[in-house]
Amino acid sequence: MVKRQNLLFSLQRKKIRASWNKFNLYNALVWNKGVRRGTLYQQKWTAKAETRAYHGEKLTETQFRNHFDGRLNAVAPLQSAAARENTPATPFALQTYASLEKRLDTALFRSMFASSPRQASQFIRYGKVKVNGVTIKHPGYLLKAGDVFSCDPERVLQAVGRSKPSVKESVELVNRQIRRYNRYVKKCKKFPEQMFKVRENHKKRHPWLLNKERENLSGKIAETNTKTLKRMNENINAVTPSSILKKILLNENVFDATGNLPNFGFGSDVQGKSLSVFQLATGKRAILTPVEPKEETKKEEAAEVKAEEVKAEEPATPVEVAPVDEQKVEELITKILPPKKTDAEGKPIAVNKSELLPHAGDIKKLLLDIVKIRAEQIRVEANKSLIDPANPESYKTPYDPEWVKGLPEEIPLVDAEAAETDLQSVLPVRLPWLAGGLYGLQEPEKPYFTPWAPRPFLSPFAILPHHIEVSFETCHAIYMRDPIARPGHSEVISPFSLDMHERAYMFYVTRRRK
Repeated sequence: MVKRQNLLFSLQRKKIRASWNKFNLYNALVWNKGVRRGTLYQQKWTAKAETRAYHGEKLTETQFRNHFDGRLNAVAPLQSAAARENTPATPFALQTYASLEKRLDTALFRSMFASSPRQASQFIRYGKVKVNGVTIKHPGYLLKAGDVFSCDPERVLQAVGRSKPSVKESVELVNRQIRRYNRYVKKCKKFPEQMFKVRENHKKRHPWLLNKERENLSGKIAETNTKTLKRMNENINAVTPSSILKKILLNENVFDATGNLPNFGFGSDVQGKSLSVFQLATGKRAILTPVEPKEETKKEEAAEVKAEEVKAEEPATPVEVAPVDEQKVEELITKILPPKKTDAEGKPIAVNKSELLPHAGDIKKLLLDIVKIRAEQIRVEANKSLIDPANPESYKTPYDPEWVKGLPEEIPLVDAEAAETDLQSVLPVRLPWLAGGLYGLQEPEKPYFTPWAPRPFLSPFAILPHHIEVSFETCHAIYMRDPIARPGHSEVISPFSLDMHERAYMFYVTRRRK
């Protein structure tokens, strides 16, 4: 018969239990009882009481004494006398409760298929556990080396997962989230740019959001760099001799008014060559002598200098002039850069040089030089804006004015009475992170929190045993052997010290089985 469950997790008695209960974790953290005070019998009794509260607490003393074995199993490697001097002592006393580790309910708890031996016993009695493919309904079944035991995955998810909230609790929490989310949406629509910055800073302050952002960051960086390179190639392809010549000739009235051509934002070298092209094409002379471009050094260095000059130069004050006749400009362009013609067989027809301007060849050469300079300037500017994949922190999400349109309208509150009567009548809930269902009740028919999440305060208890091989994917485990002790280590998991186990062993070793 199992002992009654009376005040297992009392915060006054502070007994450490074999359980994942949060109050048990608190008791383990504040536990500071020792066994160095009192008579020897008092020490043995205290050690026995404290250790038995953890090891087989649901067993009566008679049941435990029938399990207890005074022979403590241990192994030691073959070593020379010199090597044995530095070998740590074997903690034999920690094997006091090794006989309990053979029990099926204890093995199920050690394999993290149940939150406590008591819950493991429930799973076994309900027929949810099999040993070697056979359903076993006796929690005290003793495993042997090589036995394979398994548990129903639904029961494991229930034991390891968070507890399922009631409909009332879920509705209260969802309505609280809806109110806060509605206030957030209103603020975003009123101050979109400021809230966009707040959202980006919020991601940096929260590690899980930042890690989630970094997972997608490599793709975003690659996409941004691809767009930059694509835009660079489009801009380079748009720079042709004919387009540059047309832009130069369309500024004839500016030349007549000022005696010079505008900078176009391309730098002094391009301006000087453009002025030469204009003079050769129209026969007009500048009032100011254009500055001859300096000799170019290396292409990359020259392009960087030109790009800096372009940024440093301030745009000139625009001059009001009459527009130029574009038809005359097109006729002049055909005399300098005639379109290519082919015969019926597709062969190119030679251009009649008499139809060209006298300096058409020189103009074409200057235009090609301008094309090269502009292409290099565009390439340098694009390379500066590329993001290094090795330094993702340098990436900044560009502001999108349309981002607010992706936010939903105001979400109505969930009716608690209707939800308790018919849960489907209040679905779907439009909160982005709830996937249409209530909090913790995405699948109401499941006995655990859905979508599944591990229970809180689980990590301090997540200790896998050495003598059991566990597969969480299939909820199967193999009992490899009985737990043993070796120099400096014991395979019996216990929160108590060695001296406490020594006195507990002294208490039980002198008592016979009943």
